Amino acid sequence: MRDGTSNRAAERLTRLARSQYGVFTRQQAHTCGLTDDSLWRRTKSGLLVAESKNVFRFAVVPQSFKQMLLAQCLRAPGRIWASHRAAGALWQLDEILPEVVE
Repeated sequence: MRDGTSNRAAERLTRLARSQYGVFTRQQAHTCGLTDDSLWRRTKSGLLVAESKNVFRFAVVPQSFKQMLLAQCLRAPGRIWASHRAAGALWQLDEILPEVVE
């Protein structure tokens, strides 16, 4: 059942994910008002892709280096950082291409 509350929660999550390259955490979805059941249904229908147990992305958003890097960092906030070549690519250092997520 999709009611106004569910629609507003989905809109909040969409706005948040838009600012994060299309990825978000389970906790962020809960904060927006979505339940685990809602996440499961959206994943089952193909609207969402589970990147890990607690990180999802909207399937319609094209994958990018920054998206993959943020998804990895969201897996364990405060314990995982962009490092080495990934950080160099974010800083756009010469001769470092955005290919490797470290």
